[in-house]
Amino acid sequence: MNARRALSTAFTLAFFSSPALGAETTRCMPKKDKLYRVAEALPPQALKTRSGAVLRLIGLDLPDPVRHGDNADIAALSKRARDALVGLVGRDVRISREKGSKPDRWGRIPAQVFAVSTGGSGAKSNSEWMQRRLLRLGLARLRPAPGETHCVKDLFKDEGYARANRLGLWRLPEFRHQDAEDETLLTRVGRFGAVTGTIISVGKTKRRVYLNFGRHWSTDFTASMTGKVYRSLAAAGVTEKRLKGARVTIRGWIKSRRGPYIEITVPEQVEIAGAIATGTRSQDRKAGSKDP
Repeated sequence: MNARRALSTAFTLAFFSSPALGAETTRCMPKKDKLYRVAEALPPQALKTRSGAVLRLIGLDLPDPVRHGDNADIAALSKRARDALVGLVGRDVRISREKGSKPDRWGRIPAQVFAVSTGGSGAKSNSEWMQRRLLRLGLARLRPAPGETHCVKDLFKDEGYARANRLGLWRLPEFRHQDAEDETLLTRVGRFGAVTGTIISVGKTKRRVYLNFGRHWSTDFTASMTGKVYRSLAAAGVTEKRLKGARVTIRGWIKSRRGPYIEITVPEQVEIAGAIATGTRSQDRKAGSKDP
């Protein structure tokens, strides 16, 4: 069986063996009082509605030949992800938005998107959470970002399902988690990725916290965050004591700051002990307080 046929077979098996796509928690439930009829799928991950509104599927990194490499496997994955969205044209969807979220600079509405089915009685019901479907088929991976994290914890297990079964993009080296000691990390600068390693030390300055994955901080992989983000992690139990010596995965855009580097802008970029960190705002200090 050739590689492309194997990918197709794996997707089919994953789709029919997946549990029902409707077990979302209350915070991710869409509002039932508003329906959007999809008129067009806009690459890479947006839907234009008949009313003219544009919905952007948040929290995902989809395969893209431009960013991830122009080869047959990535092109095939990109097409399958696009086809899943094209399949929504003419259908109604509902959305769930993070509290306080606003349209982006292009006017797109950031949302979790739920396809709607019509029952025999004509009643509308949520049938399919699109982010969940794409993740479980290995057609996307999680990409936490500010204002897009309210459902990350719920979706983490769906990404894990695809990764454990090496479905879709998880079969390809371009998307696998990279080791913090990998000397080729700097060749991935400018790409979104996930880096796994052991935190050797935790450093603090007046306003920032640094996670050092090597003893040579000027050349080894490092991640850092503001004091506000660290307080959010600590309030959720991910303290300096727990981080030091822990095996951790950091997701984000890989940059070069002498050595490879990722900026942590939300706690959900941190995976520790096989679980995604979930931040809390309850610890935010009053204006004028000092970080961290």
